[in-house]
Amino acid sequence: MISPDDERITYALLLPGINVGGHSLLPMTVLRDILIGLGFSDVRTYLQSGNAVFTTSLTATQVVSTAGKALGEILGRDLAVVVRTAEQLVAVVQGWPFDRAADPTTKHVMFLQQASDGENLGEMPQGTAEQYWVCGTHIYLYLPGGMGRSKLGASVTRRLARTGATARNWNTVSALRDMASERS
Repeated sequence: MISPDDERITYALLLPGINVGGHSLLPMTVLRDILIGLGFSDVRTYLQSGNAVFTTSLTATQVVSTAGKALGEILGRDLAVVVRTAEQLVAVVQGWPFDRAADPTTKHVMFLQQASDGENLGEMPQGTAEQYWVCGTHIYLYLPGGMGRSKLGASVTRRLARTGATARNWNTVSALRDMASERS
């Protein structure tokens, strides 16, 4: 049980493959209710793609385990839950390694459960302008043609599909950073 005296941490929860292509349907009201039922407070969801921000005294590992189990039962499959603190999201945005003035629709971040040295990516197809950068538990993707038409983006997603990873566009990353920062 959570004690009122425990230190509260603000987390962003990122779920992979939620409400995409008619699969893994999870209304955000249900997600919010599940998270509240787990004892998390100040729960807010963002968009319809499995993003939530909340506070709790649990560690990140405990959040991943608790939320992963509860949501996996609802969805009927194992779920690779990814969480980041408000401070970590600020660092992700500050760490963008490419042109900061680039159109936000060209900027994406893969959030990984475990740090990567990039070896699992092997030789990646890179278009003349497409770039990626591996930075611990994040992979930054600069995709001038967007994610939908990118060979690099598709290859990264495919190679990391079983490793506990989920991608977010720059607008979502920035919005989650803002939502989490206003609570911490």
